[in-house]
Amino acid sequence: MTRTTEIERGLLGALVLQPALLENSDLRDSDFSPGPFRRVFAAITKLWEETRPATIDLAILVDRIGGDHVGEFVASLMDGNIRLSPNNFLGRVSELRRRALTSRILAKIEQQAKTGELDLEEIRGDLEAYDGINRQAFDPAEQISPSISFPELRAMDIHVEWLIDGLLPENSVTVLYGRTSIGKSWACLMIAEAVSAGLPIFGRATKQRPVVYIDMENPLTVMKDRAEALNMRSMNAKIWHSTMEPRPPKFDSLGWALYKTTLPSNALVIIDTSRSAHDGKENDSDVAALVMGRCRELRDMGMTVLILHHTPKANDRELKASGAWADLADHTICFFKSKGRDSEEEDGGEIPLGSPLCLGTGKKTRFAPSEILHMILTGHGLELTEDPETKDIKRVRAYIAGAGYGLIQDRIADWCLEEKVGRASRKKLLDWLKKGAGKHWQIENGLKNSKRYYPIEGSRT
Repeated sequence: MTRTTEIERGLLGALVLQPALLENSDLRDSDFSPGPFRRVFAAITKLWEETRPATIDLAILVDRIGGDHVGEFVASLMDGNIRLSPNNFLGRVSELRRRALTSRILAKIEQQAKTGELDLEEIRGDLEAYDGINRQAFDPAEQISPSISFPELRAMDIHVEWLIDGLLPENSVTVLYGRTSIGKSWACLMIAEAVSAGLPIFGRATKQRPVVYIDMENPLTVMKDRAEALNMRSMNAKIWHSTMEPRPPKFDSLGWALYKTTLPSNALVIIDTSRSAHDGKENDSDVAALVMGRCRELRDMGMTVLILHHTPKANDRELKASGAWADLADHTICFFKSKGRDSEEEDGGEIPLGSPLCLGTGKKTRFAPSEILHMILTGHGLELTEDPETKDIKRVRAYIAGAGYGLIQDRIADWCLEEKVGRASRKKLLDWLKKGAGKHWQIENGLKNSKRYYPIEGSRT
C-alpha cells in the first residue's frame, strides 16, 4: 500500500465515523483516485447531504455503491481507523493534495527532460499551489494553539537522540567541514552505508534510518569507484545525482520543495556540497541563511540533514565563505589534519594517503561535544588509528626512562629526529619537547645551563 493510498483510506474511514467533517473541508471527488475510492467518497457525500447522519451505516453505503467485492473494500476502510479532530482531518487532506501536486510536478519535469529543457515557469503554478497548501489558514476556533507553557515543555517526553553516538545528532542540521580532498565525501559515504544498515562506524553505534545522498558536485564515475572501494551494499542508501532526471533542485530555486515531498520523513539527508546546493554568491550570508533555513524545514519534518562545506586551504579549522553556515547550524563536525610531523606539509598542499586526520565536534554545537577521532585515509576509506601525538609522546617517554635518562636536550632532539618522532624540523621539535615538560617528562637545569630530561614518575639516582 502506497502512502497516498493509505491517506485516502484514512480519510474515507474518518468520514464513515464522522461525516460532519465534510462541513469544514473543501474535499472533492478529484482529490481521490478514480475507481472505488472516488465512488465511496461520492456516496458518503450524498448520504450526508440527504440525512446528516452521525455516522455512516456501512450496509447502506455498500448498497449505494454497488458492484462486486464492494463490501470487502468498504470494510477495509475501517481497519485501524480512529476518530480525527477537524484539524487533523484537514492536515491529512493537505498531505493528500501535496502528494498529488508532487506527482504532477514530477511528471512535468520528466516530460520536459525528454526535450532537454526544464521550464520552471510551466510548473510555477503547481509549485505556488503547493506552497499555498502549506500556508492554508484553518478556522481559528479549530486550531490547536501554536504555543505551549514552559511547564508543559518540561513535561514533554523528548530528549536528544544520536544517529551516530556522540557524533551526529538526529533531527538536526549538521555542517561537516574540511579542506578539499581531505576525505569528507569518503566519510559521508561510509556514514550513509552504516546508518542505512544500522551498523557501527568509527567505533560508535548508529540508529538505522533510510539515507539519501544528494550529490551536486562529484562526477558519477568517481562516486561509483568509491562505492566499489567501500563495498557499499545497503539498499536503504540511495544517491540522487546531478546527472539524474529530475536533477536534484538547488535549495535557492522554486523546485526545492520537491525534497519535502520525495524524501522519507525520517531520512538522513547528505548534501554534497553547500557550494553546489545554490546558485548565489559564495560569501552572501543571505544565501546561506536561505539554504540553511530550508534545511531546517526538512529537519522540522523529522529528517536529519548533513551538509558538506569547504574550508580555506590555509586554515582547515575555519569555514570558507560566510560564517552564517556555522551560525545557523545546530551542530558542526570538523575534519582536519592531525598535529604531528606527518602533517607538516606546506599549507594548501595535497594530503597524501595515510596522513593522520582528525574528526570531531567543530566550532558550533547545541549538543554535547564529542571526543576527537583519529584516522587515516586509505584507498578503501577511512580507518581509525591511534592519536599520532600520543604515540610519539609514549615513545619519547620510554626513551627518557631508558637509554635517554638524564641526557641533555640536544641529545634527546637528535634521537627524535633520527627516529622521526615529534616534529620534522629541529626548531619545532625543541618547542614541542619544552611544551611536554611537567606533563610528560621533567626537565632539570644542569651544568652550564644545560637542560637534562628525566621521567616524571622516577627521580635521579
